[in-house]
Amino acid sequence: LSFQLESVPNTLMAHIYNNIKLNYIFINVKKSVSDSVSKYYNLKHKLSILLSQSFLQNGNLTWKVSFQDRYGASMAFSELSKQYFSVPYHPFWLLDMNAQWSFQYIKIFAELSNALDKKYIDTGSAIQEGRNIKVGLVVNFKFREK
Repeated sequence: LSFQLESVPNTLMAHIYNNIKLNYIFINVKKSVSDSVSKYYNLKHKLSILLSQSFLQNGNLTWKVSFQDRYGASMAFSELSKQYFSVPYHPFWLLDMNAQWSFQYIKIFAELSNALDKKYIDTGSAIQEGRNIKVGLVVNFKFREK
């Protein structure tokens, strides 16, 4: 299921958002293949809501809220007992933000991933990092062709 709503230019809503996207997936498949590491393996529910806003001149702000719930469990290792054990997947929410400003040949951006600093286990028993901040500058050089 996917839904997208775009604002009409020069209206009150255009000052609040440019577009809103909502994506939802429900999968009711239980595979018995344990070595599958697809990002959709044992995924039960996934919801993503994306809101895009313009601000200042040439600025864009994007907010992404997502929810994920999986079947089954991941594997972990105990240093104490030197044995593997299973850890059930738990549903989780994430909040990501992205801001960027573009001027002629320059783009400045800042990204904040996992703003809520949620520790979670994703596909393949990979423990995901907490909050992550990335800031950067992109310069596009235009060269003349001979």
